[in-house]
Amino acid sequence: MAGRDGTLAARFDDTPAAGRIHAKTGTLAHVNALPAMPSGAMAVGRVSILVNNSNQSAAAVRAVMDKICILIWK
Repeated sequence: MAGRDGTLAARFDDTPAAGRIHAKTGTLAHVNALPAMPSGAMAVGRVSILVNNSNQSAAAVRAVMDKICILIWK
């Protein structure tokens, strides 16, 4: 859960998204993902973000994904 536990414990802290995003992070070389849990299901309130083959650093890509999520919860 964003800002609370797991791999998202340090992300979204002190933002409107804290405690509201349930996701599983994942990375491979040149791939970053933040899928909604459970992923693959299209439903109101669920979104998955996947960035593939970016020329940006993983940290820069995660920062943009985090900004998107925060904007959704504003």
